Amino acid sequence: MKPTLTLLALLVAGVIQLQAQEPTANETAWAALLDTKKTEAAASQEAVVIKDSIVAGTTINRAEANVVALVTQAHGGRESYEAAFRAIAQSTKTGTGVSMVRAIVKHWDQDPSDWTEEMISVRPDLAANLATRFPVTPQFRDQVWAVAKNRSAHPFRTFFKTYRSGLPKAEQIEATRKQKDLLLAIPTRDASANAWLAEISADLIALQLDQ
Repeated sequence: MKPTLTLLALLVAGVIQLQAQEPTANETAWAALLDTKKTEAAASQEAVVIKDSIVAGTTINRAEANVVALVTQAHGGRESYEAAFRAIAQSTKTGTGVSMVRAIVKHWDQDPSDWTEEMISVRPDLAANLATRFPVTPQFRDQVWAVAKNRSAHPFRTFFKTYRSGLPKAEQIEATRKQKDLLLAIPTRDASANAWLAEISADLIALQLDQ
């Protein structure tokens, strides 16, 4: 049985350290549509035109992939949205949006094979969830750790703590200290990040006392 994830979770989870860049023509058109249509935007025919333009392109970024999800969901429900994402995942298109879509599809299918570094980077929460909940190779867990140890891990704390427990004590301390520093560097932490900061700070003290 594939994991159940809400559309909202798929669109907002793991949106970490995005690079600032100029919006594409499709993003600009979508923003203009939101200004005029607001809550009806995704269900409008104008939205379908924008979605079709995105899908026809050779490169899709994350914002554009989210538009595809919203519009296909609004016009055809979950089945339409899933079919659109599977078609993108199997295409030769490039871009961070394509990597995100491929990560989502592989998570649906519980498939740990052929994850690229960018796929893990854009959706480390899904990669970590897969590495925690399902049988995977040590190589896949190592791939996820290589990304996760450099991120604020509150969306995937179980994976962080499980993988860390298998490291030598000095590396456990180093990874925990780095995680604390990453959390402290967040200008505005939400309740989940603050709870993780408290937990990781306590872990660091315990690990240092146990040397």
